[in-house]
Amino acid sequence: MGSRFVTLALFAAAGSGAVALVAGASAGCTVLTNDALPDDAGVFEASDAAESATCATCLTAACTAPQALCLASATCFGVIECAAAAACDATCKTACACDATGADAGPSAERLHHAYTSCNDARLGACAADCAGEERAPSTLPACAPGDDAGVGDAGQDGDGDGDAGHDEDAGGEGGAPVAPGPDACNACASSRCAGALAACGAGTECAAFLACSSACTTGSCAEDCARLHTTGKVTATELATCTAASCQNDCEL
Repeated sequence: MGSRFVTLALFAAAGSGAVALVAGASAGCTVLTNDALPDDAGVFEASDAAESATCATCLTAACTAPQALCLASATCFGVIECAAAAACDATCKTACACDATGADAGPSAERLHHAYTSCNDARLGACAADCAGEERAPSTLPACAPGDDAGVGDAGQDGDGDGDAGHDEDAGGEGGAPVAPGPDACNACASSRCAGALAACGAGTECAAFLACSSACTTGSCAEDCARLHTTGKVTATELATCTAASCQNDCEL
């Protein structure tokens, strides 16, 4: 009777939010410190480094359109997963990008990956305080050799019919000075030509949450979890990626 009373008392305490102690047959007690479901698909669990979310959030804010280009593309994320394999050296990483297949139309996975990583690398300095605990190394890969399928998109396919090959004449520096293709030009072009889609991915949106979540992933299953957690954010990120790829080919080096 006494043993039964202790067991009931312990589970009553557990129901009130206290730590639950489950009596074992002969091994004493097991302490359960977390009552969450084991498969709750959480990406940023308590065991993850806090700076991971902070770093990802900072880079997402600085590279929203370039991140959308890659993280909304299953083929481009496949490059990330391939290059993150433990045994993948520099040659392997380049092959991951240059040999990537799957996209029949639009920019190649290699070019999408380049836009994403080149912007991240360029903004590491600005996000240094947030990314200090990550020890991030530059991740931009060498361009594929001429003749590879992964190359710059066809000239003139800028998505607006004006034949300027995706270059936004307004995407310049101070005084309208032209900016060389790369992260600055890509961000400026997206801000000019895809303003609505970019605003829909601003700070605090589901789109920004999806991008920050996905940018901290190196496996397809993790990316799928992010897409499930932020379903509408994935849709919005895809819309931004579609607009940027169509309107900013040259600026984003696609």
